[in-house]
Amino acid sequence: MEKIVAQIKDFIASLHGTSRSARVKKNILGSFGVKGISIIISLVLVPLTIGYVSSELYGIWLTLVTVISWANLFDLGFGNGVRNKIAESLAVNDWLKAKRYISTAYFYFIIVFVPISVIIFLLCPHINWVRLLNVEATYQNLIVQVMRIVIIFFSLSMIVNIQNTVLRALQLNALASAFGALGQALVLIVTYILTLTTEPSLIYLALVVSGCPIFVNLVCSVWLYCKKFKQLAPSYKSIDTSLVHDVLNLGLKFFVIQIAVLVLYQTMNVIISHVAGPESVTEYNVVYQYISIPMLATSMVVEPFWSAFTDAYTVKDFDWMQRSYNKLLKMYLYAVLAVLLLAAVYPLAFRLWLGDKVDVHLSMVLTVAIYVLVMVWHNIHSPLKNGTGCITISLYCSIIMSIVNIPMAIYLGEIYGAMGVVMSVGGLNLITAGLTYIQVKKIVSNTAKGIWAK
Repeated sequence: MEKIVAQIKDFIASLHGTSRSARVKKNILGSFGVKGISIIISLVLVPLTIGYVSSELYGIWLTLVTVISWANLFDLGFGNGVRNKIAESLAVNDWLKAKRYISTAYFYFIIVFVPISVIIFLLCPHINWVRLLNVEATYQNLIVQVMRIVIIFFSLSMIVNIQNTVLRALQLNALASAFGALGQALVLIVTYILTLTTEPSLIYLALVVSGCPIFVNLVCSVWLYCKKFKQLAPSYKSIDTSLVHDVLNLGLKFFVIQIAVLVLYQTMNVIISHVAGPESVTEYNVVYQYISIPMLATSMVVEPFWSAFTDAYTVKDFDWMQRSYNKLLKMYLYAVLAVLLLAAVYPLAFRLWLGDKVDVHLSMVLTVAIYVLVMVWHNIHSPLKNGTGCITISLYCSIIMSIVNIPMAIYLGEIYGAMGVVMSVGGLNLITAGLTYIQVKKIVSNTAKGIWAK
């Protein structure tokens, strides 16, 4: 007992100060508190939303959000690239250059996403959503209206959310997560009001879920740039278009990887809807939300290390990188035990959580559990690799996976239904996870050469 008390005291003492490790620990601790609140809000919001619009409409909503997120592609990896560049500038205390990167990021996102939102807004009525999503013909006009709402708010969020990129580059991940939790809380409150005051409406749901987080982030952006970090506040005079090329040299690699992420994950709901129907989309998503809780926990621990590794790699502090990585590897066993526990008690958990609103099968739970374990291993390594900018291997893997996944997912989906789609994505990620492990081991030991260091 004395040893445990001493370890706790040592951990608390290590939180003081402004060192890289202290910042990481503060963010991990803060993220757990904030993300814990976010998870609770999400768990409450799912049955509330399904009860408001029905399981089928909720499945349609999830699929539409998936489709619109494909517009993320048009940032060309600029967001992740500028995060690394801001962190590199701050590592050498060049705040003026960091301000130029931030100002240029706002300029770039405005000129990219405003035209995109207009184009998609005009194209929506000309897409056969009924055939694409395998839904009744009566939903066509409703889907067009919802899509138009979502694309407008999506484009605004891409611009406003640059503040979160800045916070993460400053190694203030917990604060960025806190803003997200405030947005979720507002969504929950307004959605509850909708259930009491309006008839079921997918349009109202779209306005609330899309608009509330943007409102919160706008308020928080004013606080960030006017109070907390005035020296980083974006300005027209600080826009430097020559930096776009600098960022995109790295960002284009992230861009290709983003395409793979969209192909592997964001098409899952569309393929599942196509091969098994909207209700299977709902089943997969509620099971994933439940089983992926340990993955969220590990992500909270690993995410602050992205910019911390950028900082350490910039100043060649490989000893710190090796020590930190060894500690992170120990998390995986705990994640495995947590996933197994969640899978074992799923009947009780879903009965308490959703009642009889959604049919959940053991086969789906087990399939998603294996998939999540693969993703936890992958997610432990990816932020560390991304923070150093050594992503060429991931680039090649993402190209191969984006080519293979859709036909494989459809083929397995025709045989095994929604589970086959999950099997396809999980299997491809298993291969990539192995290569990423080898690369990260080389990077932190300062033995990466050739393609492993690119």
